[in-house]
Amino acid sequence: MKIDQTANPLNSVPSPAKAQPAKDVAPPAAASVSTPLPANLSSLTAQVRQLQTQLAQPGSGDFDTAKVTEIRQAISDGRYQVNPEKIADGLLDTVRDLLGKRPS
Repeated sequence: MKIDQTANPLNSVPSPAKAQPAKDVAPPAAASVSTPLPANLSSLTAQVRQLQTQLAQPGSGDFDTAKVTEIRQAISDGRYQVNPEKIADGLLDTVRDLLGKRPS
């Protein structure tokens, strides 16, 4: 099967410049009436600024950046100790939660 690259299916669609304007058609209602915004724009702007300020503060995110830096340095120095028992216990707790069963 050969693909013909010379065919242009968009040639049959009239461009806006070639289209004949309709004389009897009224302008769309959306052009004269503004649609109300879902929320007050100034309120959203204030909320965004507040969130940016909170995120810029150290220790305000989902994780402690100081602790991450400390762990990263410990890994680089070869001092970081992995506790496989703690990891296994956490994994088993997660599986129990997903199955809806808690240890008795």
